[in-house]
Parts: sequence; C-alpha cells; structure tokens
Amino acid sequence: MKSFSRFLAAAIASAAVLAAFPSNAADNSLRDLMKKMGAGLADGDAKALVPIFTQTKAKTKPELTDWARFADEGKAAAEKGDLDAAKASCKSCHDAYRNTYKTKYGSKSP
Repeated sequence: MKSFSRFLAAAIASAAVLAAFPSNAADNSLRDLMKKMGAGLADGDAKALVPIFTQTKAKTKPELTDWARFADEGKAAAEKGDLDAAKASCKSCHDAYRNTYKTKYGSKSP
C-alpha cells in the first residue's frame, strides 16, 4: 500500500510538472480536418461538408482576418449543394493562409 501511495504521488507530481510547460508539438488538428474535407470533396457530397466548414471556422487565428469569411462562404455553398463554389472557398483560404498557418501553427511550426 505504501509503494502504491508513493507511485500515485510521483504520478501526480509528474502530471503537474508536465502541465506547467507548454507542449512544443505542432497542432495538426487542422490538417486532420482538411483530410476530412478532402474526402468529402472526393465523394462529391457538398452537404456533408457543412459541419467541416463550421469546424474549420473555429480554427481561425486573429491575424487571419478573412478566414471566417472563407469558411462561411464555403458553408453557404455546401448548404446549397454547390460543390464548385465550396471548392473555390477552400482555394481562396488556402491561397491566402496555408503557408502562414502551417509555418506558425501547424506541421512546420518551430
């Protein structure tokens, strides 16, 4: 019982130390979301993209000023079943922010 208590105390202390330091791991959640978007586009089901555009909008950063607008335009197009317009919204956002996001927040972040 005493060794379990020591183990538990050590585990709690380790968790507290790890929580105190921010992770240097890249945030790949947007990349994973884009994979879902790509699969939806490949399936040709525009309406299935609606929740993905909503989730994408939530990933915006303050300096990416048109991100939310692009996501809203894509969502509106997807709701209408307009796959070409939804793709155009994706392209607009990628052209404007892809490299910036990847460098600062994503897989290529320092």
